[in-house]
Amino acid sequence: MKKHLISNLILTAFSLFLAFLIINFSKIQFPHHYYLTVFFFATLYITQSLFLFKSKASPSMFIMMYNITTMLKMLISLIVLIIYFFLFAESISKKNIIQFVVFFLCTYFFYLIINTKIFFSNKDEKQKPI
Repeated sequence: MKKHLISNLILTAFSLFLAFLIINFSKIQFPHHYYLTVFFFATLYITQSLFLFKSKASPSMFIMMYNITTMLKMLISLIVLIIYFFLFAESISKKNIIQFVVFFLCTYFFYLIINTKIFFSNKDEKQKPI
């Protein structure tokens, strides 16, 4: 469990550092809610890790709980995007909305890929030679 928490904290620090570099060395400016997106996903994945590792479940139950929590993360992410549309639909341009959605989805998939790789990596397995 500690490995997952540390990896999520490192992933969050890396994401914030990358956003900092983009802002300071390019013409792209991120509004503050872009940074909140990174913390949002960090919170979701840390919460999922804590929930899954605190519960003592059989392997089949663990997989079912993992799938349910993944579905909940997708649903919560969709709700956040819908709320964003309702709050900012009239006050900012369509271009800015599209940029945020692209950033949100890229961040979502970035966290998803890294966490899935870490979650299901088993260093005890020996790889078969090809």
